[in-house]
Amino acid sequence: MCVCVCLLTDVGPPRNFEGEVRSANSIQLTWTEPLSQSGGGSIESYELYYNDTHFRQNVRVTISPTYTTYLLSDLTPATVYHLRLAARTSRGEGPSTDTIQLQTLDYGQPHAYLLTYLFTDLLIRHSITIVKQHYVYCTFLYSTSI
Repeated sequence: MCVCVCLLTDVGPPRNFEGEVRSANSIQLTWTEPLSQSGGGSIESYELYYNDTHFRQNVRVTISPTYTTYLLSDLTPATVYHLRLAARTSRGEGPSTDTIQLQTLDYGQPHAYLLTYLFTDLLIRHSITIVKQHYVYCTFLYSTSI
């Protein structure tokens, strides 16, 4: 004998679920609304499920349906987090997204934006130095003595 359980929800999983590590303690999550099935109801909430490799706790966070972004904070540095998201309507919770994995930064590890800024600043300063050296070199080559 086989017992089958069918979920009769009227909404699919949220789309484009992505995360960006912001610091040693936070991850910014973004998504777009799920496609509703025929006769679909309005979304009452989003349910975020996550666990980590440090404490190995399963956590659920209910997010207001008016938002499609969420800053997950108070996280543990240098820890991998497994995250998935589902939409809830009056008919129940729909299927969740695929699980994404993100690792928070370690303390003192600069964010990618900061690294890009520092690298760009270094390139600009280096280029100016090369230009100055080139200018001096060219001036010396084309100068005439009296």
